[in-house]
Amino acid sequence: MHVLITIGAVILVLAGVFYTRVSKPDVSQEQVLSIKATPVETVVPIPTASPKPHTPVPTQQLVSPDSSGSYHYPGSQTVSVSGSVTVLTTGDDPEKVTDWYKNKIRSRGMSVTSFVVTKTNNNVFNKLAGASAGKKIEVEIKKAAGDPVVTITVKV
Repeated sequence: MHVLITIGAVILVLAGVFYTRVSKPDVSQEQVLSIKATPVETVVPIPTASPKPHTPVPTQQLVSPDSSGSYHYPGSQTVSVSGSVTVLTTGDDPEKVTDWYKNKIRSRGMSVTSFVVTKTNNNVFNKLAGASAGKKIEVEIKKAAGDPVVTITVKV
């Protein structure tokens, strides 16, 4: 039964091919006797440089330690200053130092803040950050167990 259906389908396909050959003449046999090309003049405008207004690109401003209030912890000693990084030391309690910087960052109205406070086996490592409208600050407060000195790293 399947053989009969297959033979019928093949006959239908062959009949369709034969019908399309007979009903449509072959276009590829036409010959071109002559080709006449007509030149066409095209005007292409040449672009000229036009003045463009200068649009300032906003850049992130770094807050310097002395601009609009200092990020220098009161009573601390400056160990080093390298570019935008200042390293300070103090004998105050790390919690007191952390609170002072938290309040300083909040008082600047920084909308994005991150305060990570870590104390393990009397080792303290606190990381504070604040940012808003092109300004940012990062503060690290470290104190090793048994060390009386707190190290403060301020990056603005």
